[in-house]
Amino acid sequence: SWSFLANEYLISARYYEALGAIDIALEIANSDKCFLHKQKYLIYKAQGNKELALFSLNNAIFHMPQRREIYLEKAKYLSNIQRNIEAYFTILEAEKRTQKVIDYHYNSSAWDNTFNILKNNIYVLARKEGLIL
Repeated sequence: SWSFLANEYLISARYYEALGAIDIALEIANSDKCFLHKQKYLIYKAQGNKELALFSLNNAIFHMPQRREIYLEKAKYLSNIQRNIEAYFTILEAEKRTQKVIDYHYNSSAWDNTFNILKNNIYVLARKEGLIL
């Protein structure tokens, strides 16, 4: 499948080819758009392109807004790029998603105590950035 090919290109740092494979996959009817946009995020993240990485995460959320996992990924990424206030509000959005589905989007850290620890850590960092609640 195109997404597997894109992953192989990503591993090989062949980013242009990886993006091309994802773009082809996105044109396929009934393709998992959330998964594909998350793959685009990983490509842009590997390139250090923060804005396109975030754009891709937002597209993934658009295609699967009911899932906590993609919000968690966005919160972690925002925190990694020192945007902890945004990360905190994103993790609060993640917390509102309560439908747990065990499939290939599933990430246990979105549901277990790891989530609460991450939420607290991001909160502490957001406070240092000036968050006032």
